[in-house]
Amino acid sequence: MDLDAHSDEDGPVYWRRRAMVLGGVAAVVALLAWACGGGGEQTVRPAGAADAQTPTIPVLPTVTVTATPSGTPKPRPSAEEEPTTRDGHCDPDDLVLTFRTDQTTYAGGRHPRLQLSLVNIGDRTCTYDTGPENLRVRIMSGPDRIWSSDHCTKGASLQKLRRGVPHIQTITWDRKRSTPGCPKTRPAAKPGTYVATAHLEGLKPHREVFHLR
Repeated sequence: MDLDAHSDEDGPVYWRRRAMVLGGVAAVVALLAWACGGGGEQTVRPAGAADAQTPTIPVLPTVTVTATPSGTPKPRPSAEEEPTTRDGHCDPDDLVLTFRTDQTTYAGGRHPRLQLSLVNIGDRTCTYDTGPENLRVRIMSGPDRIWSSDHCTKGASLQKLRRGVPHIQTITWDRKRSTPGCPKTRPAAKPGTYVATAHLEGLKPHREVFHLR
């Protein structure tokens, strides 16, 4: 066998093989370089972008605004300290009077009971004279005056009236007539229809009708 002839024929093949091997090595190196460099397109995030999160809304405290007067107010007198009028007496406009009888018909010698209720609707406690000369009750039969509370009882009766607290006064009529001076002997009233009227200075009179049998 001619060795030189074989070497001459295989020379080009040899170099081609070496070139292919070198090319393959270069391709592998290039592939590794691409992989290490994070090849392919990368998603570019804008500056300052962060992972999507639900925004947190701050909770604000509740603010209560209270109006404060510019000056220090003077303490207001209580209802016990400041009367309705300067002299401490009740203003008639602040009083409410109610009047009633306990029955409408009295038989068998029963005595009528007349009840008066006086209420102070003012802002303050006050005093009022509920004596018979100021708070009068009269019993009439037609034009004839049968009985009056100021005939047999005199004098004042000052009462302290608190707001909304009724002052109740009950008068029991003995079914006898009365005259000024209140004599000891007084005639009895006859059976019939009578009108009892409560009079309070400054207020409208209140009337109740009842019958004696």
